[in-house]
Amino acid sequence: MTRSSASPVAGIGGVFLFSERPDALAQWYEQHLGLAMEHAPQHGAWFARFACRELESGSERYALFTVLTAPRRLRREGRQFTVNLRVHDLPALVQRLRDAQVKVTDVEEHAEGRFAWTRDPDGNRLELWEDTAV
Repeated sequence: MTRSSASPVAGIGGVFLFSERPDALAQWYEQHLGLAMEHAPQHGAWFARFACRELESGSERYALFTVLTAPRRLRREGRQFTVNLRVHDLPALVQRLRDAQVKVTDVEEHAEGRFAWTRDPDGNRLELWEDTAV
């Protein structure tokens, strides 16, 4: 799929995970996936920044991965979703997670790369992807 020049969407701006235990969930992401989580106490949130460049301007932007307490409306809806995380050396990460007693499905090879799936402690489904085409 190619990016349309008319599209206002340039990529992922952020992922927001709502949790009853944002501190513990942020700690899990830091411990098991190595995300450098920063605390934003004014928002009751933890976040990790990922630098990315806009193709046209070359200016640097950040994509955010944010963990925070769900507003009451969202808690009632109880939605589940998948977060795709691009990773380096998927087999090593899978072994690291399994060594920590984190359940991970087998690694699958596809034309787009290697994939594996797991869930965080709140049951959010994570798709781990290593792009082997680069």
